[in-house]
Amino acid sequence: MDLSKLETVKVDLVEGIAWGTMNRPEKRKAMSPQVHEEMIAALRELAVQPDAKALVLTVASESGSAGQDFSFAEAEIAELRSPRAV
Repeated sequence: MDLSKLETVKVDLVEGIAWGTMNRPEKRKAMSPQVHEEMIAALRELAVQPDAKALVLTVASESGSAGQDFSFAEAEIAELRSPRAV
């Protein structure tokens, strides 16, 4: 896999250290399905890289991650919150 094609996770390998950077500033680095998929892809690729001896996970700014981004599931969350007919 070409790690440079990832959009929300940037990976740099420097002197045996893989730097995985969550890069989603418009959502304050909140996790999303895309971030999860790209992180898994990056980890799988790094697991077979003989030059990767350690992994450091970080975010692309001074502030940390906002947590999970649930905007992709707003309809499902609204349905769960609505009263149900019995």
